[in-house]
Amino acid sequence: MNINQLIASDPYVSCWVSASAGTGKTKVLTDRVLRLLLSGAKLQKILCLTFTNAAANEMLDRVIAQLKSWACMDNAMLVASMHNMLGINPTDSQVLHARSLCNEYLQAKENIAIQTIHSFCQNLLQKFSVEAGINANFTILDELKTKEIIYFIQQNLIHSSSEIHGSLEFIANYKHETSITQLIDNIIADQRKFLSLLEHYSTAEDYQTFLLQNFSITDKESIVKQFFVKFTQCYVFDYEYQISNKISSQFVAKFIEYKKLDYSSFVQRFDQIMALFLTNNGLKRRNLISQDFKNKYPDLSEYFSLLQEDILQVHDRLNTLKIIESTYHLYRISTAVLHFYQQYKLSHNYLDYDDLIRYTHKLLRNTSSKDWILYKLDQSIDHILVDEAQDNSLEQWNIVLTLLNDLLAGGNKNNNSTFFVVGDKKQAIYSFQGADVEVFNTLSRELNSSFNVAKKTFRSVSLDVSYRSTQEILNVVHAVFTDISLQMPELFCSDDLVKLKCNRAADHGLVQLWDIVVENKSKDDKEVFWPIACDSITNGIQTSMQSSYMLAKQIAHYVNLQISSKRVLPSTKQAIQCSDFLILVRRRNEFVKQLVSELRKLNLKVSGIDRVSLQDHLSIIDLIALAKFVIAQDDDLNLACLLKSPFIGCTEEDIYFLCRSKKHKDSIWQFLTTIEKDNLYYQSVVSKLHKFIDLYCSSTPDYFFHLVIEVLNYRQVLINVNIDDGNDIIDEFLKVVEYFFKSFSNSLREFIIWFDSNNIEIKRDVDTQDCINIMTIHAAKGLQAPIVILPDTTTLPISPSGVLWNNDGNMLWRIQSKHCDNYLKTQAEIAKHADYQEYLRLLYVAMTRAEDELIICGYNTAATVPQRCWYNIIKESMSKIPGISRRECNLGFTCINKVVYNRVEFSSELLTPIINSVQEEAASKYSNLLECKSDVQDVNQAEHDYKSLVKLIFDFRFELNRILELKFLSVNLISLSSFSPLEGEYGVNYGVVCHKILEEITKNRNIELFFNTSYVKLLTIKQKNKVEEILNALISNQEFNYLLNSYELKSEVNVGIMCLSNNSDISSNNDAFYIDDTKVFVFKRIDLLAIKNNHVVIVDYKTDFLVPETQLEVQSSYLKQLKSYHDIIKLIYPMHTVNTKILWLENVCFMNIKI
Repeated sequence: MNINQLIASDPYVSCWVSASAGTGKTKVLTDRVLRLLLSGAKLQKILCLTFTNAAANEMLDRVIAQLKSWACMDNAMLVASMHNMLGINPTDSQVLHARSLCNEYLQAKENIAIQTIHSFCQNLLQKFSVEAGINANFTILDELKTKEIIYFIQQNLIHSSSEIHGSLEFIANYKHETSITQLIDNIIADQRKFLSLLEHYSTAEDYQTFLLQNFSITDKESIVKQFFVKFTQCYVFDYEYQISNKISSQFVAKFIEYKKLDYSSFVQRFDQIMALFLTNNGLKRRNLISQDFKNKYPDLSEYFSLLQEDILQVHDRLNTLKIIESTYHLYRISTAVLHFYQQYKLSHNYLDYDDLIRYTHKLLRNTSSKDWILYKLDQSIDHILVDEAQDNSLEQWNIVLTLLNDLLAGGNKNNNSTFFVVGDKKQAIYSFQGADVEVFNTLSRELNSSFNVAKKTFRSVSLDVSYRSTQEILNVVHAVFTDISLQMPELFCSDDLVKLKCNRAADHGLVQLWDIVVENKSKDDKEVFWPIACDSITNGIQTSMQSSYMLAKQIAHYVNLQISSKRVLPSTKQAIQCSDFLILVRRRNEFVKQLVSELRKLNLKVSGIDRVSLQDHLSIIDLIALAKFVIAQDDDLNLACLLKSPFIGCTEEDIYFLCRSKKHKDSIWQFLTTIEKDNLYYQSVVSKLHKFIDLYCSSTPDYFFHLVIEVLNYRQVLINVNIDDGNDIIDEFLKVVEYFFKSFSNSLREFIIWFDSNNIEIKRDVDTQDCINIMTIHAAKGLQAPIVILPDTTTLPISPSGVLWNNDGNMLWRIQSKHCDNYLKTQAEIAKHADYQEYLRLLYVAMTRAEDELIICGYNTAATVPQRCWYNIIKESMSKIPGISRRECNLGFTCINKVVYNRVEFSSELLTPIINSVQEEAASKYSNLLECKSDVQDVNQAEHDYKSLVKLIFDFRFELNRILELKFLSVNLISLSSFSPLEGEYGVNYGVVCHKILEEITKNRNIELFFNTSYVKLLTIKQKNKVEEILNALISNQEFNYLLNSYELKSEVNVGIMCLSNNSDISSNNDAFYIDDTKVFVFKRIDLLAIKNNHVVIVDYKTDFLVPETQLEVQSSYLKQLKSYHDIIKLIYPMHTVNTKILWLENVCFMNIKI
């Protein structure tokens, strides 16, 4: 625990904590609760409010686990654990108290309240239901029940008053009939805003009057009349004879025609008059008149320009009038919808989540009962902790602040009461749920002022150490958002952006930016009205394919490649597996389905989508097609879908034959029933379809789906053919079927209508499954994974449309995009700006989910993507980071071109701090260098020459996962060679693991360690047996045992030098890079360095299958490598004798190599 975490978890001081992603926020919360308990706070007097139930459960589990651990620890371990949490050694009484806390927790009647704000409100309303004026036995609405209420509201709207019918008719003139359902859904989702509006204006007419007065508009007639006066005042008649004889343009001719209209005709043809000056989009037409006309009649030309400006203003005011009219009708509809909604909830004793907040807020503001309720609460709450503060809405904050104000005002007699808030405005991504980042921005200042007035300490602490991500990921994240803050400071929380320190400095991370996948479209391709679903690879010839499909295929093969490599991840210390991947998207679109499909084709375990729409699932689509058929057989499109489904299994050729062969007026079903009896195939199809019809006729509608799925066992057929995870989806569908027939009707036809008109989604818990997780970034909030892939990076947020709310809580509705006045355009731009700000915060959340590796990719139909999209923002920032390189990764069917950033890529900027930090260490590490120069006559001169040649010797040690990453960048280990350990890429894996095992053995001077080392797990049984054979031979090898027992051994030594003088021997044999114009040589690691007295032995392990008999037969690259090792070691140990050897592991024999 770092110092800031200790300060933040201090149980005696109220605190505001800014916690960037991965900085240990949950640990601070948990530790603060535990320290509160250690300080004497009662379990039941702590209230901790979190944003999600998952976060609440995780925190409670951590607290309970720590209490249990304290109860079972021995005294030394308990003291050490408490010291780590408290920052000081605990007292004896604290140690005893820590041991007893678990027992107190188990025996307490009321335990610590770690819950969401909605759970707190629910408990409060149940406890004070009389004061709140509600029934204590209320039920919380779920999504499915809300669908039922929407259906109920629709039925009631149909039978409502003529005024409501008029509003529905008005909307129907501009919107599709299905939009009514969506409109009702939106009204319920925004009910908080609508109810607030209804409280201020009792009727739609009152609100309409307010809007007309606010915009200084009366009606359309007065607007048109004012313009008519201006229009008729034109003195064009003075020129009419001249112009009419030489008409300059169609515009002038039309203008003269309209100029002669009387007022009534002018009103009737006003749309045509506007079209003369404006385009269909309401923009001014360019070049109304020719340049010759302008030159000849300059005053008329100026008049036309002024008239065009006037008519543009008229157009804008008419649009305002249309907006007010549509807003008036929406107000009436919303009044009716909310009336029926509240009526239904009241009669069935339901509350939704907004009700919980609204009733609680109202309860705590009620002057008649407020004091009593707060008094009762004060007896049970001494300490309030708020998690994810940036995601709370203003109404939720009002509840929390009411509790806090009572504590500060002295309502609670406990002077040690505290308030704790933790949040990060960079992660504020829930504005659609009412969260407001501006509220969060001002809250800290207001709280500080309130605590000053109460004469209590209130600290502000910033957590600046990341425990989640590697340095590479942190560098890229900081670079991206620093650039945003510098270029567009108003778009991101620049004041809250700090450069995080990395707690995982020893672990090496990786950030990849793949090239955008562009749709592969040939010149001969023509657009088709109905896209044809086909494989993109046909007979080895690549045809056009969607860019989204191409990227899905690339990601699937890349993931498969990484899992096959079995490389070890730094965070897990285990070989890579499916659950290490988290793929985050902004939208659950067609790409996600394609990605799931491609992953499953490679037999990779994938969770599917975290939230699934039943209507979009293939198995459910097939079931609904069957249900539609048994009701109405003459729907050709539906029957064709059913024939293609697993229920029948017809091919496209079969369906084409039916469509081609039937008579024009006949349906497919009619043709099927009259087909010849000797056509056995189609007779079997007809027979099966008849059986489904008979099944429907002989069973009740609610039992029909159950019979098909369970009794006839079509569940497995659907899953096998559709190749999906349909089991749980089908279970959910059966629940929906049961729910509908119990709640609504026993009609299968009504069920189909209801099901088609409601988007029914199910949420799936994918975090705990051992598979690749795919979810939206919102759903991933609070989660993390070793490898995160961001494929949805090339689009911008959709511009807001429809209902817009201003800061005063007033609403305007643009029923069509063309009806948009200047005011609404301004409001839309404000909303668009806010959406883009949240879009950037969403990027921050997405990038900071990664622990070890972050992959950014994208797809688009064209090579260019929006300038300010995620992909371009990241690309621009990464281009400025030192140490990036461009690579190609072979996936078998294609290659990925990508920009890679990691610390294995040596660069001056990355090496300079390393070099500076190890210079002192190098001097002490190689102190024996000066000792071994004692035979030199002029020691000072020798030392000077030495320092001029070797400024620094450094020894890098890389973990196995970094080696494997470099080796397996484009390797597939599925096909292994049985001929040679070195054949193909398999030899790399075998060789690397052999080297690591030998490193462990030589370090500990114990060959028996092989049988316990974790590296053995990376080998197959055949490989393991081979290594055992080698080690058994080494045990009996006298030369190896002599080195092992008589020499000082250094394993896997990476050495390099920085040359200040020009040494041709070194320069000619080694690779180099530059730091500040100084050449630096880097050598591959030396497998084994054995030192004794004035003798150094360099041993290089080789796993070649064919072992050369003499040095002449050894590969030249091996000899060159050993010469490099010899030269550098001779520089380090100039007075030593340096010998070089190769240890051939195939036959376990040493070969002396003469340099």
